[in-house]
Amino acid sequence: MPSLSTQRHSSQVGSAYAFHTHTRSFSDQQVNSRQTCETVLEVFETNLASRLAELKIPESAAYILAIAPLAHVAWSAGTLTRSKRDFALKAASLHGIPPESASYQLLRQWLIRRPDSSLFSVWHDYVGALRWVLSEEDLNTLRTSTLERCRAILRATSSCFGLAAQTDLEHKLLQKVMAAF
Repeated sequence: MPSLSTQRHSSQVGSAYAFHTHTRSFSDQQVNSRQTCETVLEVFETNLASRLAELKIPESAAYILAIAPLAHVAWSAGTLTRSKRDFALKAASLHGIPPESASYQLLRQWLIRRPDSSLFSVWHDYVGALRWVLSEEDLNTLRTSTLERCRAILRATSSCFGLAAQTDLEHKLLQKVMAAF
């Protein structure tokens, strides 16, 4: 069975994470000092969080796994107004990402400063690697929670105008997320 990640993959995760957390108000050091990897994983269902902790995934990978698809779908319309960011953060909070958590703060930063597409690509690759080591049940739990949160973020950031176009966009974005699983 392949290992969870190769040296190249770990480097890619670390590089993407470092790039996307490098802002004056939210540095990599602040994230690492706020909570341990196990705490980051608390945004997942209990059994899945336990399994991911057993795998000893890097803390940066846990953040990417939890937050990258949410930032990706939030930015799908191209711009995010302050009110749309606030709605997205409220949706994240209602779907298991506590406002006091570092995961929430990282999402907030990624909603202010748009991550480039490499972050979603790294997330996609990481989920692909997890397919080798997670049970079907754990993978389904990850898929379900990710899609549920993505749908909530999409609803929160979509406007009331052009609903049919938004529905098509939502479908395409959710298909991109599903393709990782």
